[in-house]
Amino acid sequence: MESERPQPLTQSEVRVYSHLPTSMSRSTSPDITAKNLSGQLSGNLPVYVSPDDITKHPLLSQLLEDLTLHLTPTGVHKTTHTQLTQTTQAMMHARQKFLEASTLHRLTTDVLVNTSGNDGDQKVWRDMLQALTLSEVQDHLTLIGPAEDDQAKSTHQGNQHSPPATEKARVFGLNEEDLVLSLDVRVRREQSMRLAGALEVQLEKEWTKIAAFVDPFEFMSYDLDKVLAIVERLQSTKQKLTKEKNQLVHSTFQTDCLSEQVYRQLVEYSKVLHSLARKQRLSRYFSQHLASSLVNLNTHTLRLRCLQLEVLVATYTSQTVPALRSLEAHLTQRGKVAQQNLTRLNHAFASFSGLDSQYQELLHEYAKLQEDIAFAQTFTQV
Repeated sequence: MESERPQPLTQSEVRVYSHLPTSMSRSTSPDITAKNLSGQLSGNLPVYVSPDDITKHPLLSQLLEDLTLHLTPTGVHKTTHTQLTQTTQAMMHARQKFLEASTLHRLTTDVLVNTSGNDGDQKVWRDMLQALTLSEVQDHLTLIGPAEDDQAKSTHQGNQHSPPATEKARVFGLNEEDLVLSLDVRVRREQSMRLAGALEVQLEKEWTKIAAFVDPFEFMSYDLDKVLAIVERLQSTKQKLTKEKNQLVHSTFQTDCLSEQVYRQLVEYSKVLHSLARKQRLSRYFSQHLASSLVNLNTHTLRLRCLQLEVLVATYTSQTVPALRSLEAHLTQRGKVAQQNLTRLNHAFASFSGLDSQYQELLHEYAKLQEDIAFAQTFTQV
């Protein structure tokens, strides 16, 4: 089949290619084959470029090669990719800080709510729980607009000016300064140290649960170093899973490229089959071979039939047919006589079937002696 000729370029394509940098001419170097350039472009861009496409459209391959200097293999601009990476790292750092604060808040709440003791201890924990609640309210003040209650009152009374924006937010008549003063009064240093000890005990319990999950059989014998190594173990497991995920993505991309290549080959193969069927190159030869095979089979069948007739003619002649019929009559007569003798002997033997077993043994012994006597007489006569 003749190769498809490349289509002429339009004026817009000529203007685009005329502004390309001169460094792009390296794709046309004789040292780089179309197959190598295809692998380079397919690996650096999220598209598959076959060697045929490079041969038919050299200017397009040069444009794609220049794009590899500005795009990542996923099709994102390299500057954007760098900014995205930096932003992602910053977000991960902020997320880690948030998770640390959230974990500390959850552990503090669990310790203050679930700790038991005498009345004095209960009062201490209750005071610290109230302080924690006030600190949560202080955090929520940043989510509330300034003086919302006063704004609602001014709207209800009529068209009056709203309070100035500099007024601090209030919740149930309390502002941030009131909450800070309450915190200074309720929480003392010795209470904070006591809470820190309770948090350490709670953290040890949490680490014991994690160690039991990671190593259910030997976690009781873990020392501090082994417990700290659990974090590295979990991080290595996470990195391993991430690496396997990236490998799966790469394998999926390669599978898509190979599937496209197979599809192209199947399309070419279907075109060839269609051309052959249209020219009837297969149908004519197939019918001729089938007709020739049928003629050969019929010839062999007739030869076997002739051989069978020759055997029959040589076996059944005019002399052998009467002799065979006479033999058949004699055999039939002998068969009737043998059947009669068999019937008579069975009838005679039936009369001895009801006798005693010992008597039957005597009869057998007597018959054997008669045979021995007859044999001895015959040997004496000889």
